[in-house]
Amino acid sequence: MRTVITAFLSVAILATLLVAQPTSSVTAVPPDGGMWTFDNPPTAILKQKYGFELTPEWLEKVRLGAVRVSTGGSGSFVSKDGLVMTNHHVALELVGKLSTTDRDLVKDGYLAKTRAEELRCPEAEIRHLKYQADVTAEVAAIVGKAKSNEEKMALLAEAQSTVAKDHAGKTGLVVDIVSLYGGGQYMAYGYKTWNDVRLVFAPEMRIAYFGGDYDNFVYPRYCLDAAFLRVYENGEPANTADHFFRWNPAGPSKDELVFVAGHPGDTGRLLPMSTLRFERDIEQPVQISFLKAEETSLLAISKRSEADRLKVLDRLFGVRNSLKAMTGQQEGLMNAALMAKKEAEEADLRARIQGNAAAEQAFQDIEAAEKVQSETFPILVFGRTSPELRGYSKALRDLGDNLQKPAADRAKGFSGQELLDKVRSTLEANDARGAEWSNLLANLERFLGRDAASLAKILGGKSAADRAKDLLPNLGDGASALLASLPTDAEAAEKILAPLGAELSRSGQALRELERDLQAAGREAAPRFQAARAKAAAQMPILAAARFDAYGKSVPPDATFTLRLTFGRAVGYELGTTLVPWKTTFFGLFARSAEFDGEEPFNLPPSWTAAKSKLDLSTPFNFVSTCDIIGGNSGSPVLNQKAEVVGLIFDGNIQSLPGRYSFDESVNRALSVHSSGITEALRTVYSAKELLAELGVQ
Repeated sequence: MRTVITAFLSVAILATLLVAQPTSSVTAVPPDGGMWTFDNPPTAILKQKYGFELTPEWLEKVRLGAVRVSTGGSGSFVSKDGLVMTNHHVALELVGKLSTTDRDLVKDGYLAKTRAEELRCPEAEIRHLKYQADVTAEVAAIVGKAKSNEEKMALLAEAQSTVAKDHAGKTGLVVDIVSLYGGGQYMAYGYKTWNDVRLVFAPEMRIAYFGGDYDNFVYPRYCLDAAFLRVYENGEPANTADHFFRWNPAGPSKDELVFVAGHPGDTGRLLPMSTLRFERDIEQPVQISFLKAEETSLLAISKRSEADRLKVLDRLFGVRNSLKAMTGQQEGLMNAALMAKKEAEEADLRARIQGNAAAEQAFQDIEAAEKVQSETFPILVFGRTSPELRGYSKALRDLGDNLQKPAADRAKGFSGQELLDKVRSTLEANDARGAEWSNLLANLERFLGRDAASLAKILGGKSAADRAKDLLPNLGDGASALLASLPTDAEAAEKILAPLGAELSRSGQALRELERDLQAAGREAAPRFQAARAKAAAQMPILAAARFDAYGKSVPPDATFTLRLTFGRAVGYELGTTLVPWKTTFFGLFARSAEFDGEEPFNLPPSWTAAKSKLDLSTPFNFVSTCDIIGGNSGSPVLNQKAEVVGLIFDGNIQSLPGRYSFDESVNRALSVHSSGITEALRTVYSAKELLAELGVQ
């Protein structure tokens, strides 16, 4: 799914400021779904609910068939010669790097008819989990020497590094030490890695991402979000004969039990209530507000010219994708039933650990830490003014300073027609930039309160609206009216503009001083925030230990972008008064395109329009299941009970976004490309005979 494991804001803005937010603590009962580790599979649940016997041999086969892709998604081996199936959007970065001005593989797609035509992908890596070991005791032996929380955190990092090196030396693999249950368990995961990764097949972007941003997180859906790569070893295709999934071209049937083996990125299902309230009341709303402002700014830029639109297109997509994801997660946190369930889970744990002084203190310390984070997080986010805002204040300053000087003393480019051009470009941006500054101040006031100590200098005791009026340039009837009144003659225009010089300089300087005040407030807030987050993180293992005493491993740990198994049925769902089908077909694809008159992003590539008469339009294309997934599962294989490929995960529906916190089997759905849809497309649209033969399809 396109949230990938790093929602845009969390990676681009917060990664440089924050230490990792722990994902662990408490829950009372197992969810209907669950992202299970392979050392603790849901054997009893599957036997009781579906009558399916989860054998060690089946688990080993599935574990060894799954891989992780360096671009942030999952994949699987689907032939004996290192052929890897994943999503187009997981491989998109690789496809983009292989494109040139003369060969746009993103737009036009690519199919290697022979091994010699397979294109090596720069900076690509495929990881294959070959080794697992519980190293909890080894980590504890080192961390147990600590005499303070600060020392614990330092020794934990040392322990993970030491234990990883030890197991890497024993196995010859790349080893990661993974924390599960918030530190209740530590596992060493050893990976075989391939860096020689080559592109075999990628469809055109128009069909891989049919419907574009409008259909993102939406179902019914019509996407060929699939790609095939190959791993090479010593210049030859890797031998994966012992661990690949066989292809089932028929795909799943309605209500069939299916499985997903992939690498879900991050969930917060075991977070304490104080952390959930912080995310609900501060963290998520702050990020959503920031992203909305960013979206407005990027839209304004995109409307200036086609070149500008293309320049910001990827960034705009990232912002909108994150907005959808975070808004969906926030709706979950605002859901009274979900929060009541979380409250009940925590109450159950607290009742079970009564008398455990360390755990009870940990709850209190985490709650105190979340209070400090609430006081500091908004200034960290909104204090990082955008380049557009910084450029705007400088443009006002430069323009105002030069307007106050005689023409002969002005800087180069501030006379005649060049000056008039600068005036127009600056004032045309005035409404958008002014609104951004106003929104920034309003958001700080909203989340921190007008009387917050951190806002004393920034707001000067005024409301955000009044402070914005003081800071922004006073242009009489407004920038648009001024621009409309300016004569085209540069000399005549200068006479009108000259009296505005002092006001533009004043505003530009005031905004620059505000930037400095925001930066200073951010510098003051950052160590407080980091210390509070570290304090909360240090308490999580204490809660994890108490939780282990209460529940053991009856509930799967939160996702950590490591290999997990989940299961469900290929089944539709009810949404209000609407019955949503479990599958879509090629009939629906062509109908949806026709309903929008083939306009972007509902336009089909020429290869598909040409093949329409040859396609079996009743072929299933996409389908949904109750498998429990999240970002990072993109590219995961969907398997039947024989461990055969019947589909390919590529997204979740909009109702699944609160799945970060809790799984709701009634509406949470995983979206997949149906194996019969992939087969029919390869055969009829792309004439990919060699690829189909390798998949075992005639």
